[in-house]
Amino acid sequence: MGSPFPKLMYGLTASMSWKNFDLALFFQGVSGNDIYMQINHDIEGFYRAFNVTKRFYDNRWTGDGSTNDYPRASWNGAANNKKASTRFLEPGSYFRFKNVSLGYNFKFKETSAIEGLRIYFSVQNLFTITKYPGLDPEMYESNNLEGEDVKNADLASGIDWGTYPNPRIYTFGINLNL
Repeated sequence: MGSPFPKLMYGLTASMSWKNFDLALFFQGVSGNDIYMQINHDIEGFYRAFNVTKRFYDNRWTGDGSTNDYPRASWNGAANNKKASTRFLEPGSYFRFKNVSLGYNFKFKETSAIEGLRIYFSVQNLFTITKYPGLDPEMYESNNLEGEDVKNADLASGIDWGTYPNPRIYTFGINLNL
């Protein structure tokens, strides 16, 4: 069920300058892939000591007349809810503002020892638009299969093991040409 491989991968770059200012933008995204939320499988599977998610707790089966969206919460159930299920499969499409950089270029006289000076500020991973409920839909490789006699980490592609998300990074810099 589902595919970890996007049907469409896209990106958009733009750069512009005005007087001594320069601005660069980079947008990136994918569409048409699915992500298996192994982390929710671990949490909602009742075979590891985690608190369950709110969506599971609010929508679990509690008896006649209750929802059938999620199985009953039980440590003693025959399967302990640990079987792989499409209920852990989520859409992985996203659109991300990957990078923005704003700079100012100082001009110097030809007789100056300094040829150029640029001061800039940039932000990576500014925001992401997605319906994916996990931490980060941008996952391509995982080392969670290490030690499992598996030589190719790509086999874990499209599986969210609770990997730490891409951080937002703020950078201030100076480029000096002498």
